[in-house]
Amino acid sequence: MAKNSKKETRTIEELLEEALVPESGQPYKIPDNWVWTRLVNISNLITKQTGFDYTNHIKPSLLNSKIKDSIPMIQTRNFNKNGFSIDTEYYIPLKIAEKFPKIVLNEKSLLLSIVGASIGNVGFFNISNTCFLGGAISIIKLNLEDSYEYVFNFLQSHEGQIQIKFNEKSTAQPTITVQNIREIPIPLPPIKEQKRIVEKLESMLGKIKQSKELIEEAKNTFKNRRASILAKAFSGKLTKNWREENPSNEDFSDILEKKPYKIPKSWKWKKLLEISTINMGQSPNGESYNEQGIGIPLINGPVEFGKEDLSFTIKSKWTTKPTKICEEGDLLICVRGSTTGRLNISSFKSCIGRGVASIRAKEYQKYLNYRILSLRKFIYSLGTGTTFPNISSKDLYNLDIPLPSLPEQKEIVRIVENLLKIENEALEKIESMEEHLELLEKSILSKAFRGELGTNNPDEESSISLLKEILEESKNDIVSIKDSNKISNKQEQISFLN
Repeated sequence: MAKNSKKETRTIEELLEEALVPESGQPYKIPDNWVWTRLVNISNLITKQTGFDYTNHIKPSLLNSKIKDSIPMIQTRNFNKNGFSIDTEYYIPLKIAEKFPKIVLNEKSLLLSIVGASIGNVGFFNISNTCFLGGAISIIKLNLEDSYEYVFNFLQSHEGQIQIKFNEKSTAQPTITVQNIREIPIPLPPIKEQKRIVEKLESMLGKIKQSKELIEEAKNTFKNRRASILAKAFSGKLTKNWREENPSNEDFSDILEKKPYKIPKSWKWKKLLEISTINMGQSPNGESYNEQGIGIPLINGPVEFGKEDLSFTIKSKWTTKPTKICEEGDLLICVRGSTTGRLNISSFKSCIGRGVASIRAKEYQKYLNYRILSLRKFIYSLGTGTTFPNISSKDLYNLDIPLPSLPEQKEIVRIVENLLKIENEALEKIESMEEHLELLEKSILSKAFRGELGTNNPDEESSISLLKEILEESKNDIVSIKDSNKISNKQEQISFLN
């Protein structure tokens, strides 16, 4: 970058030479009528809110949902797969907002998440509003109104994300500095080509988005079908023909006055405690934990769970002072926090912490596993209504279990597993299509910013002319890397109010 002391005396040719990325620093080859430049050279402002964390100064109770006479607070949670949503942020009452600095964004601004797990997420803010802006977000204002959609798509692409994160600081809280943002290399086509790229991306990515929405609907259908299979299993509908072929003289229809729902006469209602051994976990002393395999494996919660319900636990920690023990094959259920109701099967004898309970059937474990799976949502609801969901031993003891004969239990499990196998195979095909769409989307974006979408016109005037125009208009406003904390008085797009 040109130094401020010299920028007014430098010629456009000198500024252009500095603005062009040398061949040795170009990430990849682009068409001859494109140029590589850096984000700062096509921007009139790249900065961020500094020195103020609203969440540390305002009580959580005052961070209301949208109310009359309030100002939105934009945070990294506003970013999503589609870029940015203004419907998820907090709102702060005006009477409180007056005491704190705020930022006025005009109709177009690019917002970039620069701290933490959401680092690299890009948002396109295109409505005029007064708002609070979190310190983990950088603001990018471009010189050209017509370039916003192009630059936004580039920063979201795989190529753009590589450039954003190239200089990411690997710390406990990953961070990208404003200086590094300004240095991001940008492939710059002529303005007409930028528009053609954006139009083609809207068309192609729009079709992919529609396909993804259909896939998501299909996945939800699979979830509903699974729930339907389990509901039929534990109401006796799946084994109606089996009972006709294997009649029973037993009749338990009058044993309970209050029944959760109607079941076959040969079935009976039992409480979970009656047909199983329930063991509520207890965390051992933290000093006894280790990752070297010394002692007995420890299952504290979802960290040691397999990804899917009824998959198998993994080993990550051990304890030399075990408390409560589960056996191999026991059903494990999370009983605390947001994962309440999540289920796994113990792969080994282990110690269970207070976030987990084990359930061991007295008769047939698989039948009980599927019954508890069918109750997962209900179990979670038992713990809601508090800040921290928590399922008690009493909640588990009193779960209602419809109990057929052992042969019918085994027949139910056989049918359920066959049906779920078919569902899972179909779901795997759907998820494979989803993965293919993700790869296709990445490929389209990659081609777009390499000039390979078939939209480029090599006879168009080189984008060097475009870059010259930008530099000519803003040569007195270019902010150098050394002066990254200073903002020109001529940058009227964003103002800080006290």
